[in-house]
Amino acid sequence: MSILFWYYKPIISTNGGVERVTDVLATYFKDNGYRVFFLSFEKMGMCSDCHYFLPNSEDLMSVENLRYAENLIFNKRISIIINQNGLSPLFSKFIFTLHLDKIPVKIISVIHNSLLSPIKNYAIVHSYPLLFQKIFSNVFFQFLLLKLYYLKYSKHFQYLFKKSECTLFLSPSYLNEAVFFQKY
Repeated sequence: MSILFWYYKPIISTNGGVERVTDVLATYFKDNGYRVFFLSFEKMGMCSDCHYFLPNSEDLMSVENLRYAENLIFNKRISIIINQNGLSPLFSKFIFTLHLDKIPVKIISVIHNSLLSPIKNYAIVHSYPLLFQKIFSNVFFQFLLLKLYYLKYSKHFQYLFKKSECTLFLSPSYLNEAVFFQKY
């Protein structure tokens, strides 16, 4: 069985985060007899011979990139694609746009961080603390921001959950957050 990890950056384990988790999983799978490959959009650093890069680094959704990925999946007889870009609408859309109807492949999407982290962490507050501290401490503003975030990302997460064979969450708290994006 062959497994393909899809992540927008190259898998360089010393970078930590998603790359480290991916490397640990890939090593485990290789040690247990699976063939493992990596596909990335960005090209940087030294990578293994089983690491492939999309040819068009200007336009992710180009026909050239889509055909390249489809051919790689077909030629390497990929059975499982692990989408490490679960939080990204653009990079997840790429993998779901591929024409894989003639290839029996399952897509597993992974959520590595809180779905609400942009809202919870308020990164802009840390950059401009005096300017935004009062605004972000306002309960009404927090509620409004959460609603806007929901409007922006709910379709992505609903689509991700529907199109993936399964979705893995690296923390139980992320699973609880997924309920926020489900339609009732």
